[in-house]
Parts: sequence; structure tokens; C-alpha cells
Amino acid sequence: MRTIKFLTYSVLFLALCGNAQANEALKGQMTTNLITLKSDGSEASKPVKETAPGDLIEYRVEYKNTGKKPIKNLVVSAPIPGSTEFEMNSNATKVNASFEVSADGGASWGTPPLWKETAEGPVQVDISEYDLVRWISQDEMPAGGKFTMKYRVTVK
Repeated sequence: MRTIKFLTYSVLFLALCGNAQANEALKGQMTTNLITLKSDGSEASKPVKETAPGDLIEYRVEYKNTGKKPIKNLVVSAPIPGSTEFEMNSNATKVNASFEVSADGGASWGTPPLWKETAEGPVQVDISEYDLVRWISQDEMPAGGKFTMKYRVTVK
């Protein structure tokens, strides 16, 4: 087993919205859990302390609007640590939001699977190159409201 600094990644997420007042009213938290299978086939979840190659990790990003006005145009980005690989189709939220990934530190985004242009034509980007995820909400977050997004990675 090895210890990975998941706490570092737990604070490296970002939410952007339309104005400064909304940003002040937005409070975020990221949790990191190890997902295992029980004997009955159902999943168990516990906070990550140590990991080993092949471990399945779930990140849960939660934002709350502590202000008195709704927040519009919320964009939530989160990292895919270099020692992990994104699990395709593991992203989930109840919010009406589009989901995108990046493989270049956020310079460009797209819906998975990603493609890049090469001299030989378009080539699919290997999932191991994905380094960020993001959700672009079409929903307005009401005052006192909460949005939760999650995604999973496998430890390399």
C-alpha cells in the first residue's frame, strides 16, 4: 500500500460563476472515498487513507449557496490526479449540467471521448491523459441550495 496525498487534491477544485457576490456566497467541499465491493456485490465507501494500484476512488464535490440570491452559470472543475485514471461514465449529478474533460490542463475541453488532430488525422486521446473534469450547470442554484457532483478514478 502507499499513501497518496488526496487532501492536496481535495482542495484543488474550482467553481466559477457570473459575479463576485455569488462567489462569496458559494461554499465548497470535496471528499475522497475508497469504493469496495461487499460480499453481496453492493458497494461500500470509506474515507481514503492509503491506496494501492487498482483501487477505485470516488471524488464527491459539493457546493452550497449560503447567500440570499440564486447563483447562475456555475462551472465546477476538479482534478484527475496523475497517479490515477478517470473511470469513463462515472460522472454523476442530479443537476442539469453538461460534463466535459480536459487532457491539457484546461486549455481545451470536450465531451468524452476526446479527440485530437494529428498529421495523420483525428486520433482518440487515451483516457490516461485526462487531467481535469468539469460540469457546466444549466440550473440556477437557489439561495440555500446545494449541488453535488461526483466522479471516479482508478489508482495506477
